[in-house]
Amino acid sequence: MRIAHLRRIMSLARSIHPGATYLITRRVEQRRCLLRPDSAMTAFIRYAFVMAAQIHEIELHAVCAMSTHFHYVVSDPKGDLPRFLATFHRLVARGVQRIRRWDGAVWNRSQTSIVKLCTREAIVEKIAYTLANPVQAGLVRHAWQWPGFKTSIDDIGKSKIQAERPKGIFDPKNTKWKKSPSLKVTLPPSITRENADAFIADIKLELGNLESAAHAAIPRYKVLGAARARKVRPDSRATSR
Repeated sequence: MRIAHLRRIMSLARSIHPGATYLITRRVEQRRCLLRPDSAMTAFIRYAFVMAAQIHEIELHAVCAMSTHFHYVVSDPKGDLPRFLATFHRLVARGVQRIRRWDGAVWNRSQTSIVKLCTREAIVEKIAYTLANPVQAGLVRHAWQWPGFKTSIDDIGKSKIQAERPKGIFDPKNTKWKKSPSLKVTLPPSITRENADAFIADIKLELGNLESAAHAAIPRYKVLGAARARKVRPDSRATSR
């Protein structure tokens, strides 16, 4: 009985491989809209992600912060992914508690989903999936319209995310919390510069296919829209998959 009890309470061991690329998904407790993409929450999440990635030397390829969950595709050069996840998710929980004045649980009790992407095709598919998430959820018609923290296809290998330290949450006297940190949106390690254009073109094609499928399934009049997405009650719960 003791062994069975320990199996229930212990987290599953994670197999982390330095240099690998992963799709990460983390969900909010009870599917509440605590990460609603208003300006304060979006700015906080951007800063928390950039700082956590800098601290743990994580490479970002794509990210989309939805109201009820995160998707992001990253590479982990030094095998520090578990510590990055702990830092980033702890910072987001702290921000939700302060910005939303929330005293309940922030994260779903289930483990963070970590999916290793072993092929070029898998990376293309999951980056497109990450960026298309707001469209597939019926929140906006096109990925670029989502107002939350996100990257775009054209950022990959070309752009930096610029963040600003939120006031009143991080101690400005602590040099750990930089005032204006930035983070490159990089090509995955398995993609060379010579192959970058074809890689980007394949993501654009896949994203277009996902958006077209969503448009066929969701009538335009049922799409929530960016303005309304910013105003949903943070304590409200998503009711559809």
